[in-house]
Amino acid sequence: LADKDFKCRGQVFLKENGELQHLEIFESSGNLEYDKRAIEAVKKSSPFDQIPKEISDRAYKGDIILGFPL
Repeated sequence: LADKDFKCRGQVFLKENGELQHLEIFESSGNLEYDKRAIEAVKKSSPFDQIPKEISDRAYKGDIILGFPL
């Protein structure tokens, strides 16, 4: 998949402690395997560092968007 020109975007929902609450692909690459691997990469990266209090509400509501490839 690395030699393909696939791109997708995911909305990340994090708890204040950095734990992944939910991840949703909202812009698919059109390739289910690529999208699945993007999701797996984020899940394997969890937990993240503790979220700063000033943005914890936004992180919890899914205001973090990740694009793949990173």
